[in-house]
Amino acid sequence: MTGWPEAMANDYVSRTSDYMLTGLGSPEGVVPSNRTRQFWSTDDQKLYINSAIGSRTGWVLVV
Repeated sequence: MTGWPEAMANDYVSRTSDYMLTGLGSPEGVVPSNRTRQFWSTDDQKLYINSAIGSRTGWVLVV
């Protein structure tokens, strides 16, 4: 990924990684799901799942 723009490299890594994504608040409309299709909101301790890899929409709150 040498020479790739940082945003492109980060997007590529997030789509192909096998770890749960984390961040603040709801991922809906913001975070593309990766292969785990899971997102943990660190500020409010909630778990979201997404049925479609690479989609920024469709996140569902689990707990």
